[in-house]
Amino acid sequence: MNKGFDPKEIQAIKDKCAKKNKSFILREGKDSLQEEGANFLFVGEYEGKEVIIDAFLYTLEMEFFSEVIDDAIELVKEEKPKFKDADFDVLDGEHIDFMEEIADKLAEDDDYKVQEFIDFDDDCDYGVAMDACLNIPEVNEAEIEKFVIAYKSGSLTLDKTFYAFSIS
Repeated sequence: MNKGFDPKEIQAIKDKCAKKNKSFILREGKDSLQEEGANFLFVGEYEGKEVIIDAFLYTLEMEFFSEVIDDAIELVKEEKPKFKDADFDVLDGEHIDFMEEIADKLAEDDDYKVQEFIDFDDDCDYGVAMDACLNIPEVNEAEIEKFVIAYKSGSLTLDKTFYAFSIS
């Protein structure tokens, strides 16, 4: 059973939020709160049911660069087969230089534009997973609070404008 739907578990999260005088609690771990994104829990409604939402809120700029970098890595592997098994999580190397060169070119391409969105995944172990991508300069506790309050009140509106960002 998914404990994120359990009324006792939901109440426990509500109590933790109340204790901190916030509408959410940060998840523990390295991704809990960074300038580009944050992982947190809050109690909300999903398909008419009260549930714990395991949310990841991140910036539109991060989404843009993630798309560009992912495509650049694939192009490096296609164009330079010797880098097929290279580790692209390292900070330097010939393959990284080539990837950055391709990423710079891709970022200038009008095909790369992103817009705000919210995605849900109810096939998870704890509550409902939510990915929310907003056009905000950084993710911080004030932005999270604003997001959760707007989401829970039904007043959250997503910007349908497509955006591109500059790498340099």
